[in-house]
Amino acid sequence: MESRVRSGWSRWFWTLWLVTLASVPLSLRWPFSGGRTIVAVPLEPLLVVCVVLLAVLWVLGEAPARRLLRHPVSLMIAAGLVWTVVTAMTSVDPVVSLKYALMRTAYVMTFFVGGLVVFSRLGMGTAVTVSAGLAGVLPTVGWTVWHHAPSWFAHTTSFEVGRPFFPNHLEYGATLVFWMLVMAGLALQRHDRKGGYGGGWALLIIGLVPVVWAAHSLAAWLSLMAGLGVIALHALGLRVQQLMIIGALVLVVVFGSFGIYRSSGLGQSWKPSDPSTGERLNRWLCAFEMGRERPLVGFGPGTYETSYGVFQSWENLTSHSSFQGDRGDAHSEYFSALAEQGVPGLMLVVALFGVALWSGLHGAVETKNGDRRWLILGWTAAVTSLAVGSLFNAYFEVDRIAPLLWLSCAALAIFSATSPENR
Repeated sequence: MESRVRSGWSRWFWTLWLVTLASVPLSLRWPFSGGRTIVAVPLEPLLVVCVVLLAVLWVLGEAPARRLLRHPVSLMIAAGLVWTVVTAMTSVDPVVSLKYALMRTAYVMTFFVGGLVVFSRLGMGTAVTVSAGLAGVLPTVGWTVWHHAPSWFAHTTSFEVGRPFFPNHLEYGATLVFWMLVMAGLALQRHDRKGGYGGGWALLIIGLVPVVWAAHSLAAWLSLMAGLGVIALHALGLRVQQLMIIGALVLVVVFGSFGIYRSSGLGQSWKPSDPSTGERLNRWLCAFEMGRERPLVGFGPGTYETSYGVFQSWENLTSHSSFQGDRGDAHSEYFSALAEQGVPGLMLVVALFGVALWSGLHGAVETKNGDRRWLILGWTAAVTSLAVGSLFNAYFEVDRIAPLLWLSCAALAIFSATSPENR
């Protein structure tokens, strides 16, 4: 009897979890409390129900295996959550920061911890999870293409053409690239098994290439190339350590170039002609100064937008600039973490991506099952795309992207924690 009860609750949770995943791109953002609070409907109400069901399953003994909860990826996510709560309590706006901490916890519990439960039962070899994700994404692609086509997919009309589902082309492009890379792993797995790239996965990938072009997002293209690069370099025989060194060098070059730009005074003698690029530099400089002012705990989660205005310098302002706290975030997860959660917050973001990528690449090397290697690499490439995209956009607080991050982290934790003989 008790076993049937657990089984019934599990089926309810699995079904709701898949529905919640499908609702990610389809949800609409509704303002509450005079516009101060934005709720993604039905995604965020579904998150609450998922967390409740997950707690029931935990009580019934259906919690993720201890080895999964002790996995390095799990520990890094837990450390990030703890630091988010700590910095929320020292925030310049505790109410905003505590709301942010609460929502991040709900996303992590649903898509990471819940993902561990679902993947452990359904198995990562199944396409059910990807199908649920695409069930939400593909209708929004059709909607966006339909509304973008009358302008012949012009760059000037691409920024907000995905509304009301995607408020900007950055989230839209990142979502497309993420699922394309996961599908690339599935297509390569199929090739390894049956010797052909037929089927829907390869066709969908090919069909989405012009859609990514129409998104006009340079960050999306860089993320896609980085993800495909991980798969290609691994196929060429590069070892895990070599791939991680390449990733570390990329970060050093990016942040080193920014440091040279800031310290050399180039900002006063040279400004990018593109306002979008110039505004990113402006936001990053503000985040750097915010990190210098409060290096240990930052200004608090979710407070960058209302705090950065006073740190702007006139020579760095662009046509996209604002002193009203109404023009978005730091346009970088790394700089956002520095400004909002201090140097420890920045280190935790870097460590999370590093541990996740190491786990995926190590799992691909250690697996005894040849075709599953490509599946692991597909998810690893997807995380790579988010790590690279996070250089140019802040994703942890975005309801369209955060679920994909925690979902892929769960996948990599499952893969690398499985014993080699069962992989």
